[in-house]
Amino acid sequence: CPNKCKCSANFATISCQHQQLSQIPDGIPIQAHQLYLGYNLITRLPENSFSTLVNLTEISLKNNELVEIQAGAFSGLARLKYLYLTQNSLKLIGDRAFDGLVSLQQLHLQQNQLIQVPNLSAMSSLTRLSFANNKLKLLPEKFFAGTTSLTELRMSKNNMQSIWDNSPSILNVLRNLQHIDLDHSQIKVIPSQAFKGVIALKTIMMSSN
Repeated sequence: CPNKCKCSANFATISCQHQQLSQIPDGIPIQAHQLYLGYNLITRLPENSFSTLVNLTEISLKNNELVEIQAGAFSGLARLKYLYLTQNSLKLIGDRAFDGLVSLQQLHLQQNQLIQVPNLSAMSSLTRLSFANNKLKLLPEKFFAGTTSLTELRMSKNNMQSIWDNSPSILNVLRNLQHIDLDHSQIKVIPSQAFKGVIALKTIMMSSN
């Protein structure tokens, strides 16, 4: 078990939280399925940060000081399902930062400083996505084209008054979407076809706009 970490008996769960770590610790067992690195001082994820940990299904890096995720940072993690990057200092995430995350089901990026959304085009398994509490203003025209399995989308507390500027039908590919949260987003106008193709929708939250 790595220094400053706690490991379960079978090394499936590794917890290294609240240890003032500035980088990913060495010596994480290959058996690890859950890796908890929250509440540390990690500022960047270089390429191949976890490439030997091929059995990981969950990573939590919430409440760190992340400002950079390099291309290929999560390479080798084809089994990863849950990724928590909540409450960091990310402003921009490069197009290839999430390469290889073909099984990812949940991506949590709330409470960062994002001014631009990352490329999620290869995340066909993604069901839950949160960009809440960032500084987003605009979404690329075909941003959701590769994430059509989404059932929950949270984008509250952004400046999303221009969410439909590039394409009035940007959400219409999300035929499995059930819940969308756009609270506190400064939205002024909703196009008539905004939710036309979102046939599974159950909940729309748009208070305080």
